[in-house]
Amino acid sequence: MRNMTEIGRLVIVALVAFLVALGGAAPVAHADDDDDHKKHLVIGSIHVDAGAHQIVINGVNLTRRQRTTQVVLAGSPLGVVSAHPTQVAASLPIDIQPGDYRLMVSTGNGDSRTDFWDLTIGGAGLQGPPGPAGQNGKDGAPGLNGQNGMDGAAVAAVRRQAWRATTFSDAASVRARLAVTNARAGLLALYTGGTLAHEARLVLEPLIGPVGGNVGTAATSAHRVMDLGADEFTRGRPHPMIDPSARDGLVREAGRTAGVGVLLLDLVLGRAAHPDPARSLAAAIGDARREAERDGRALRVVASVVGTDADPQDRAAQIDALKHAGVEVLPSNTQAARFAALALDPTLAPKILGDT
Repeated sequence: MRNMTEIGRLVIVALVAFLVALGGAAPVAHADDDDDHKKHLVIGSIHVDAGAHQIVINGVNLTRRQRTTQVVLAGSPLGVVSAHPTQVAASLPIDIQPGDYRLMVSTGNGDSRTDFWDLTIGGAGLQGPPGPAGQNGKDGAPGLNGQNGMDGAAVAAVRRQAWRATTFSDAASVRARLAVTNARAGLLALYTGGTLAHEARLVLEPLIGPVGGNVGTAATSAHRVMDLGADEFTRGRPHPMIDPSARDGLVREAGRTAGVGVLLLDLVLGRAAHPDPARSLAAAIGDARREAERDGRALRVVASVVGTDADPQDRAAQIDALKHAGVEVLPSNTQAARFAALALDPTLAPKILGDT
């Protein structure tokens, strides 16, 4: 009888230990779930393989730990063939009709875990013969002059016009904005676009001298240009166009750095980019400017927004958010770089603005 009692106690102890272990595992799963919640699911592109009756979805965060990825086409769930964080394949119905459809990919409840894509399946026949040419429309209003750099030359090429090199599309506005205040100390450029960072360096160095940073030519300089999309910043973490939190932190740090007087930024829009990058950037800029003011300094922030009105982030709203935070928003990256140079050194005005 005593042996049976001892065995019973051992069974009870083991059962209690098992239940405690189960209870202790829940917070770990919850923490993983919280971490995944911060990662936005974004569809980047869609490919329809009509022959295989499959649809392939490319993007980021298309799967989530301990969750099933759901693919829904026009309200009907599709069978998922394979699922990976950056690509999901699903079966299309054999009898699907040509037409326009809305696709949804979801890993759970909430906007950050769901994304939509409008697509057309089938229905495209052979191209017919060209119709007769229509009458010419009325001439539109003249556009702004082009600028040096990628933007002005490209516009001139598309319009088949002669390229006249100018520094600003609205020099009078630039003069008025520069008259408000001028910065002191050095420049810090924090770019999410590597090409834009290199272009800014090419514009800046003839005006303010060699710059440092991971795209600069100087080992030491008061001015730095940083490409935050480079390998050293993206190893083990998302690109800053997708997750802007790393740059937001560096912007706040700039407000506490006495050697920074001008902050030069880019904001890149488009599919697979963050759905609202200006919101967190504007908050970080506000914090940085307040830190600088408490230290008796003025922090001038200059930026350009790369995108179109057709981008999902709403380009006009992104620009308004930056302007509300006190940012000088210029029409292009080259103009933003020149404006930053003028904010650092107003004596450059005759050289930069003299021919505009």
